[in-house]
Amino acid sequence: MDDIIQENHNIYLFRNNYISIVYKMEQTDFPVYPPIKKTISISKFKYNILEIKLFESIRVAVYLFDDKDVLVEARQYVIDGTEYKFWSQDDQYIVNLIKQKIQQPYFL
Repeated sequence: MDDIIQENHNIYLFRNNYISIVYKMEQTDFPVYPPIKKTISISKFKYNILEIKLFESIRVAVYLFDDKDVLVEARQYVIDGTEYKFWSQDDQYIVNLIKQKIQQPYFL
């Protein structure tokens, strides 16, 4: 038999002598002072096509790595419209387009 107890922001589930705790994120914002600035170095990326809508668009997951092969960020991009139309059988086009999308926010 399962017993469920809710206390404040936590939910406790008791099942066969095991306790599962489901934590809810605290809803209060806590400031960090002084603000922390994080600098990352991106030296390479890998991508994976997540979804293809034929003749319309693709959705890709892009994984950004530093020079020590540590994953520093993951992003998703939708390639549609004119960008999609220019993609033929040449996957180098997608690679170059992803590079452009990664760099674009930093080189405005």
